[in-house]
Amino acid sequence: MNLFSGAIGIVVGCTIPIGLWCICFWTKSEANYYLDANGQPNAFEPFLAKYLKISEVVISLATGSIVLLIGSSSLNGHGGHLPSFYASPLFLLAFSVFYGIAFSAWMTFHYEM
Repeated sequence: MNLFSGAIGIVVGCTIPIGLWCICFWTKSEANYYLDANGQPNAFEPFLAKYLKISEVVISLATGSIVLLIGSSSLNGHGGHLPSFYASPLFLLAFSVFYGIAFSAWMTFHYEM
C-alpha cells in the first residue's frame, strides 16, 4: 500500500486531538466545569486574555513557518516544488493553525455563555 507523502501528517493531526479528547472525557470527575473561580463573575477573564494571546503566538509561528518553508522552496532550486518529505510537517503546521483558531473561538464562545 503506497500512501501519498502527507498521509502521516494528516493521520497524526487527526488522531492526537481525538485521543486527547477521549482521555479527558473518560477521566473527568464532574459533569460541568465553571470557568469563574469560586463563582465570582469575570474571574476567568484575565486568564482568557492570556490564553488568547498564547494562541495568537502559536498561530503566528505556525503560519510563519508554513510561509517560510514554502517560500524557501522557490529559492532552493527545486523548480518551485517542495520535496515530498515536507508534506507531513506542513500538514501538522496547518492542523496547529486550525486547532488554534478553533480553541480561541471555543474559549470565547463558552466563556460568554
